[in-house]
Amino acid sequence: MIASQLEQAALEHLRPELEKDGYEVLAEVSPSILPRNIKGYIPDFVAHKGNEFIAFEVKGSRHLSIHEKLLELKKNFETNDHWTFRIIYTDELRLSSGPKIQTVRSIKASLKEAKRALSGEAPHAAFLLCWAVFEAASRLALKEAFARPQSPGRLVTVLAEEGLLTLGESEQLRKLILKRNSLIHGDLSVFIGSNDVGDMIRFVEQVYLYNSREHMPEI
Repeated sequence: MIASQLEQAALEHLRPELEKDGYEVLAEVSPSILPRNIKGYIPDFVAHKGNEFIAFEVKGSRHLSIHEKLLELKKNFETNDHWTFRIIYTDELRLSSGPKIQTVRSIKASLKEAKRALSGEAPHAAFLLCWAVFEAASRLALKEAFARPQSPGRLVTVLAEEGLLTLGESEQLRKLILKRNSLIHGDLSVFIGSNDVGDMIRFVEQVYLYNSREHMPEI
């Protein structure tokens, strides 16, 4: 995982227990809340409860020279009342490895299933399956960027940044995201037309073709 993904994985892992203990977790840390003797450093995230604060630094694995520097930083933090500094090594946590990478073959099979659902006059089911296949195909194309579960909006943003979608296609997908979100959160009255499903199938096939050109394994 890249650094930001390590931080997010650690945050997702630790947040439930921290919140259970009454802490609020700040993923965006303002320098103004840090102790005055801490200059030029921002923790990966902070938890606070009343006047108690915990600063977290996340690393992938333990290296002696870096660990010693972090221990010195911990010492500086903890000279301040109400502050604790925790060093988190993600390889020492039991973290989920994230969704399984799907093969080109499984993506192709699920896309055929979506087409059958559409021809069977089940557009809502076909539409939601298309979104699942879209994320699977995107994860296969950009494994590191999409190692963790993704929001539809981030999928579209990153695919556009990587050149897999044009600006116009991104805008069209964002309109479809509104329908997807309404439906998945229980608005069963949202209209899903055959054109909506057809557009999603086209976008999935577009990413699928990228995977095929990149010679992704089928087994």
